[in-house]
Amino acid sequence: MTIVEFVEGYLEHPLSDLDRQFVEKTYESVKYRRQLFYIPPRGCNRSYYVILQALVILAVGMEQGLIKKR
Repeated sequence: MTIVEFVEGYLEHPLSDLDRQFVEKTYESVKYRRQLFYIPPRGCNRSYYVILQALVILAVGMEQGLIKKR
């Protein structure tokens, strides 16, 4: 299962191409402990990207065995 499929599993809609790129870049930055700076597009809800980022952090935690899914 890819990171995009994992995140889409928790959302009610499929990710757009921009959102997929954001999720992939976020995954790389979290996994390799790099900082990620981003500016959400105009007219977009900033909290949506915070939620996507949180889902990616949870996925990395599950991969590393820090979080167990019931």
